[in-house]
Amino acid sequence: MYICIVCLCFVLCAGESAGNEFSGHLPSSISCLKKLTAIRLYQNRLSGDIGQHTIFGACLPSLTHVDLSDNRLSGTLDTLMNCVKLKRLIVHHNHFKGEIPKAVSQLQDLELLYLHDNRLTGHIPDELCLLTTHLRLVNLSNNDLGGVIPRDIGSSAALLCCAVLLYCTEWNVYLICRQFD
Repeated sequence: MYICIVCLCFVLCAGESAGNEFSGHLPSSISCLKKLTAIRLYQNRLSGDIGQHTIFGACLPSLTHVDLSDNRLSGTLDTLMNCVKLKRLIVHHNHFKGEIPKAVSQLQDLELLYLHDNRLTGHIPDELCLLTTHLRLVNLSNNDLGGVIPRDIGSSAALLCCAVLLYCTEWNVYLICRQFD
């Protein structure tokens, strides 16, 4: 098991590690990599609740890119909100649940937010509209979000595309890929 963790940490430092069929949980030893700037473990078979081991945030102060898409990860997104230097948060096609945390407003450098195809519930927090400087792409579609799309969600001058699909009780509201000039 120790060898696997060392190999996994090496791959994380080295860059891309997509589609390698890694399975199991994210090792807590990742938190030892204080200068780690990117985790790109997309298209693997990783599973488990990411909130069980606090490997994000204060433990990884340099983290700017997280791509854990196309895995089997679960839990809530709360722990990821501790990574205040994040520029890209890509966690689509997993099993994340709960609401989009209001703490998303702490991610002031965020450029890309892909949360689609999870099991997120609740409404889109107004705090997401506070990310007006760098936010370019947002995809929240194919979740169980409801309520009203915040009026100011397109207020970011940098925003290129926003895809939102809200499930309401008897009908769907679609705002797919609204383009901003």
